[in-house]
Amino acid sequence: MEKRKVLHEVAFLLLALSFNFASVLSQPTTDDGSGGDSPTMHNPVSVLAVYDEEMASGSFFWKDRWVNGETYIMYQLRRAFYHFPFTLKISGYEQWNSDNSEQRLSWRLLEVVTELHWSPGSYRSGVRYDLLIALTAQASDIVGVASVSRGATIVSVQDWCPDDNVLIHETGHLFGLHACSEHCVMNEEGGQHWWWYDEPLAPIESGVVTFFLNRWEYYCFMAYEWCDPHYEMLHNYFSGKTTLASLWLDESLPDTSDSQRWNPPITQRWNTHPSANWVIVAIAVILIGTASIIYLKRITNRKKSWRRESAP
Repeated sequence: MEKRKVLHEVAFLLLALSFNFASVLSQPTTDDGSGGDSPTMHNPVSVLAVYDEEMASGSFFWKDRWVNGETYIMYQLRRAFYHFPFTLKISGYEQWNSDNSEQRLSWRLLEVVTELHWSPGSYRSGVRYDLLIALTAQASDIVGVASVSRGATIVSVQDWCPDDNVLIHETGHLFGLHACSEHCVMNEEGGQHWWWYDEPLAPIESGVVTFFLNRWEYYCFMAYEWCDPHYEMLHNYFSGKTTLASLWLDESLPDTSDSQRWNPPITQRWNTHPSANWVIVAIAVILIGTASIIYLKRITNRKKSWRRESAP
């Protein structure tokens, strides 16, 4: 009896230790990311968030209210980073003056890198930065571009719903992820979407915002999941099998900033596609026509019935 009691106590102790060990592993780290170039649980990816003067002076809509530019950037970057299987941390903010005469986003990314003398893995005021993520409020020819070798990406803000998705997509490119055709945020295919849509607010707020989506849209503007190959690639960074430094030196990886591989027309960025309007009009005409026919038949039947009752 005494032996059984001792065994139970030992088993309980081992179980408690295992839970404590698991909780330690799951705790968020406060490391500033200055210890290396591999994003693991003890070494998050250090991000420099950059924005132009239009972002700095503007007001941007978030869910049900207006916020300033830096708050909007912080919200959207935190929402985007939330969906990576490792920690990305905003370690600093900087501003640059964008060229108002240039709408090519690839050129604007080069402008940011040049003006801020950016290089991946460099130190600024004693803080190491692995990636640069820039946001602009200027009208641009495309939504976002990324340069793997420069460790930098830029996104043209559109609307609070898809901006975090585009940031996930472009940041994914910085980790060597290519476009795919799977159920994945890296999917660059598009199509007509006409259904209820839930926009998650985590980690800024709890819950979702539900609205009816009637748009021609790119899949990556609404997706948050990763396909299995891409998730495995991202997990390699968490486990330390791959480093960002190896990507910065890998010339075989294409830069989306140097190609037109993803070049959606500006009229199709999170906007209602013209064909969607015709669908709504056609359905409305059919419903109104059907209701009118039913109403007229009821009136006609009532008149006939009244005449019969009033006849001598």
